[in-house]
Amino acid sequence: MSSSGTRAGDDVAVGTVATDAALRPERLTSGRFPTGPGQALVASDRAAALGVRVGDEIVVGRAGDTVTARVVGLTRSADDAALLTWPDLARLRGDTLVSAVVVGGGATPADVRAAGLPDRAGVTSAEDFLQHRAQELTRGVDAVSAVLLGFAAVALFVSVLVIANTFSVLLAQRQRELALLRCVGASRQQVRRSVRTEALVIGMGASTLALAVGTGLGHLIVTVVHAVAPGAPVGEAHVAPAWAVGGWVLGVLVTLLASVVPSRRTTRIEPLAALRPLGAVDPRTVAGAGRIGLGLVLAAGGTALLALAAVVHSLPVMLLGGFASFGGLLALGPVVVPACIRAVAAPLGRLGGAPTRLAAANACRHPRRTAATAASLLVGTTLVTGLVVGSASVRGSVVGAMDHDHPVDAVLSSSRPLAPEVAERVRGIDGVVGAAPVRGTTARAAGLGEVTVLGAPGGSLARGAPAYARPAAGTAYVSPALLNEMADQRRIRLVRDGRAVTLRAEPAPGVDGVYVASAELDRLGGASTRAVWVRGSDGRSDADDVVAALGSVARASGADLSESLSDRAYVLLQLDVVLYTVVGLLSIALVIALLGIANTLGLSVLERGREHALLRALGLTRGQLRRMLAAEAVLLAVVTGAIGIAVGAAYASVGVAAVIAPAVPDTGVHVVVPVGQLGLVLLLALVAGLAACLLPARRAARTAPAAGLALE
Repeated sequence: MSSSGTRAGDDVAVGTVATDAALRPERLTSGRFPTGPGQALVASDRAAALGVRVGDEIVVGRAGDTVTARVVGLTRSADDAALLTWPDLARLRGDTLVSAVVVGGGATPADVRAAGLPDRAGVTSAEDFLQHRAQELTRGVDAVSAVLLGFAAVALFVSVLVIANTFSVLLAQRQRELALLRCVGASRQQVRRSVRTEALVIGMGASTLALAVGTGLGHLIVTVVHAVAPGAPVGEAHVAPAWAVGGWVLGVLVTLLASVVPSRRTTRIEPLAALRPLGAVDPRTVAGAGRIGLGLVLAAGGTALLALAAVVHSLPVMLLGGFASFGGLLALGPVVVPACIRAVAAPLGRLGGAPTRLAAANACRHPRRTAATAASLLVGTTLVTGLVVGSASVRGSVVGAMDHDHPVDAVLSSSRPLAPEVAERVRGIDGVVGAAPVRGTTARAAGLGEVTVLGAPGGSLARGAPAYARPAAGTAYVSPALLNEMADQRRIRLVRDGRAVTLRAEPAPGVDGVYVASAELDRLGGASTRAVWVRGSDGRSDADDVVAALGSVARASGADLSESLSDRAYVLLQLDVVLYTVVGLLSIALVIALLGIANTLGLSVLERGREHALLRALGLTRGQLRRMLAAEAVLLAVVTGAIGIAVGAAYASVGVAAVIAPAVPDTGVHVVVPVGQLGLVLLLALVAGLAACLLPARRAARTAPAAGLALE
């Protein structure tokens, strides 16, 4: 490929670019996309090296078989030096390899075969190609669907807890009504059937509404994406009938399942006993002692399994321990959550006065209801915290491993002296934090021939402070590739112009050549600038642009470029995408849990209408009543959020020790607790608690004392 008489190379990759915008994955840096033959895109880094600009002409091919095209745009494509339209590329028959043709737009593979393609070229439809490609990338496992279904299962579990708690509160409010039905002749089975029929009707209506709203939101999201980003790789919205029916049926079944336990508990109470409110979990009763005993056994056994998993590095043992310990925590919820609320409310009561003390008493009055309400939020905060802490720890371990393997972001090196202005040009690149020249020379080593011997720059720009960044006297840090070729891998003898030094050899991953201390380098003589170390800006600038600019400087100065910026930016981007995606999905569970708190608080306000009216009659003002309900919601949300954060951080620590640590034995792994992000989770719980109490508190405050005392 050449441009204006300048050769870009005798063996460069040339690809094809689609004229259909829907088939183009490339990103432009300047200019536009080709619209027909005679037009081309050029990679930005190659264009910078050649001085090619939009509007120049390039010649692609060999003598007698060339194509001339005008450059209409520059792209960040790193795979191909230039991109031509298919008619131009097809003219280079001798050099063109057609591996596959994807057919779309109404055409068939037979139509394309008639165009005279080589027999080895595979022709397939767009649908088959995408399906086959997805199977290749995922090794036959639909990872996206698996992840989405996993989070859907979490959301369903939280929904069951919220719905069950709602039914518990509703049935508790209707105890007198249900007891009266029993007194006039209704059997337990009839009352139970009526409750479950009610749940069935509610489930059918809610599932129908949810299906309609979800379908509408899906179409709206796709429409907005197409309007905002016309070239985005997003297809048309499609609802599979099987998934729609399955989702509707699942919603109905979840509602029915959530009503089973509350309906059984309510209908088992005798008519006269139903006139009394539900009591707390009392360890003196058989049921209370059994629940607490089961919780203690599960919590202790699960904790022991988690400790074992951290020692033996076993994922199945860790999962089993996590499920067991969390089940124990849920079983102990009616004891643990009220106790924590009392502990927090004790010092706050002195600051908030009577409303705060009343709020704590109300939150602890029905421990089962409080624990059931807290369970849904506990699941969400535990999962989010575990993910955040685990992701931060994984990110730290991955970054540590990259720092160990590639301490220097980029190195421009040459076997000949480099001009002093090379380092200055590198420092001027946007996204480069620092650049330092490295002195070096060439010397002969036994079994290796001529090798490049370098000394570390004055101010080290390496990550992780590797040993070769500050070489010790008498030691040579040798790249693994050279070390493997040495007969004696313990010592290396360097000779230059009759001067010789013998040094102890140490392996230095991530380097090329041999690094020695400045004193040894001076003893060999002839040292000059042979390399430039470069430190990037940790992803604050586009890594592709930085690498392209570094490549331009390297080619102009006759140096070789080795870099890890692209890999580092790609890995960190993938980690961020996974974190944001999973947190976004888990947020659905948190929203459901917070809606449950709002629902429970609203129902409890209706249930305690006479109590609130009596408090108002005894002198509690409207403002104090609103503060009491706000304190109750905030106490429940914040205490549960704090418990979830503590449990989630503990689970993440075990996960890091059991799963991540064995994968990075060289650099090790440490648990990273992002205090800011976890503080944000707790703050969101506090804000959500306040938001959940707004309507119930307003309704309670607006009810006159006389009207409230008249309530049944």
